[in-house]
Amino acid sequence: MADITFNIDSYQTGKKDLIKMLKEFDKNYTKHIKSGYVEMNTIHTAAMKPLMDMLTSNFNMNALEQLELKDKELPIFRREALVEKFCQHLTRLCEIFRDYGTLKDPFNIKQMLSVL
Repeated sequence: MADITFNIDSYQTGKKDLIKMLKEFDKNYTKHIKSGYVEMNTIHTAAMKPLMDMLTSNFNMNALEQLELKDKELPIFRREALVEKFCQHLTRLCEIFRDYGTLKDPFNIKQMLSVL
């Protein structure tokens, strides 16, 4: 990698060169990750699945709430289904924190949502 020094006269060209090198690094690194660590990618994907499921459910719940704020008439079963999925996914995360972390308090996500 080239050594880039910045001064007043060469700032613009140095900045362009640095951006070009970073883009090239990003392109090569992405290619390396996709081809070099297939096993690690599989492990990471499996490990992050509960979190991604919960975030997706949270996004869907938020989208529903935004529609409701706009006075859209939505079927009640849609809200119930989204709440059920959200509760399942968040419960799974809480179970992971309980089993592998320090979460000791009992949790009932559906009851917590009803209180809120």
